[in-house]
Amino acid sequence: MKELKNIILTFFCLGIFACGSSEETKAWEAAKVQASEDAIDAFLAKYPESGYQEEAKKYKEHLLWEYALLENTCYHFLEYKSQYPEGKYVAQAQNIIDSLQKEYTINLAQLTQNRFTGYIQHDKQDLEILSLRFVQIQESAEEVLFVADVTLSSNLRKNLQGRIDLARAIIYFEEDTTDDFLAQLGRGAVYIRGNQILIESIVLGSYWKLKNI
Repeated sequence: MKELKNIILTFFCLGIFACGSSEETKAWEAAKVQASEDAIDAFLAKYPESGYQEEAKKYKEHLLWEYALLENTCYHFLEYKSQYPEGKYVAQAQNIIDSLQKEYTINLAQLTQNRFTGYIQHDKQDLEILSLRFVQIQESAEEVLFVADVTLSSNLRKNLQGRIDLARAIIYFEEDTTDDFLAQLGRGAVYIRGNQILIESIVLGSYWKLKNI
């Protein structure tokens, strides 16, 4: 009788573990279907001792890499390298960055003739840029100074000064740090792809993006 009880107890425990394993597996499959870093992080937080730990870490790296390929701009490849300095695709990321930097180009006429919209990422929340226009341009032999009119909302509008490094094809937005509100647009690269002009941050930790409309 004692042996029978032990056998029943063993099967009962195995059943509990099996259910737990099945639940964890389903949760992991669901996280993968969502294909987002937040979903993977949520899974790991719920199952900190999961047998899927290593797979989850590799999957997160894969997601960031795929997103960098999709966006195909320096910022996202720099972000990948920053998060995964020993990552699987580091060498490939650097080769793409080198190639993209050669793609930087600035056409002043296109900049002044277009209006841009986009967003600034503030603490993972997007602040919409309703309109940005380059309203004043002053050229010299080495660089271009500008004033940009920026509308961030119906009641928030400001002028930003800055300069353009023509040799490197990089735009520098500058702000008065005493202003009540800082847009936090900084250094960015300009990409011209077909009819689309894209201006995007190249400084990690301060992401923003503009497109002509």
